[in-house]
Amino acid sequence: LSGNLSTLVSPFGCIHNNLKVLELKVNMFSGHLPNHLGEFKNLEYLDISENSFYGLLPSSIGRLSYLRGLNTRNNQLNGSIPNSLGQLSKLEKLDLSKNSFVGMVFELHFAKLKRLNELYLSPNTLLVLNVSSQWVPPFQLSSILMASIKVGPQFPLWLKT
Repeated sequence: LSGNLSTLVSPFGCIHNNLKVLELKVNMFSGHLPNHLGEFKNLEYLDISENSFYGLLPSSIGRLSYLRGLNTRNNQLNGSIPNSLGQLSKLEKLDLSKNSFVGMVFELHFAKLKRLNELYLSPNTLLVLNVSSQWVPPFQLSSILMASIKVGPQFPLWLKT
């Protein structure tokens, strides 16, 4: 498949309330991600990896309260990661790797991610993990990839365990 995601998801209208999995990986989609992604209220898995999406990750993604997996790997997404991701209390896997995200990732980005066990951020070379060295996250990770991510100003103690 190829084209713009807005033209694909807009015609579904009433399906927004029932859709649980939206898997569009390894296609030729391009363009910006539509802000109305947040309208997929029952969405549990969103995989848009291996496409050519660019621009910002819409903050409306934080309204997907049932989301358990988010994979944006290997696109051209840029800008800062929205704070609203920290509201996804059911999120188990977050893969934002191989994009061009910039800016700081704070404790607020992880505020309610109690179920998170996989976190992939690398290599977003202009991304900085800036959390207190004493901060204890609400999750226990089984897998984390942060190559090329700047960490600081102090190294978080939780990463040592």
